[in-house]
Amino acid sequence: MSQLGIGEQSWSSVPWLAIIGADKSRESAQDELKSVSKSGFKPILLRRQGWYRTAALFDSRQQAEEAVSTLSKKIRPGYVRSLSARCGPVKDLTGSFVECSH
Repeated sequence: MSQLGIGEQSWSSVPWLAIIGADKSRESAQDELKSVSKSGFKPILLRRQGWYRTAALFDSRQQAEEAVSTLSKKIRPGYVRSLSARCGPVKDLTGSFVECSH
């Protein structure tokens, strides 16, 4: 499975997320972020409506679906969403943290 690292590609299509966690504090999300990384995926943390969502970012829905299956077995049940549906417009994906606009 091809994995996409944050900032390694300019996005010509909508990025997809395999979301596996929701925490009230950034500190609480650290264990899940480490688990995503140890599973071989590039972790990303999203802040939306006061919650921090732990996810891995992919360039196709199929890749995200495959990853969420793996992550759900290792960490906890997860789900797939497009980045635009989860966060609204995102201008910068070069880091590992995104502040969602909605």
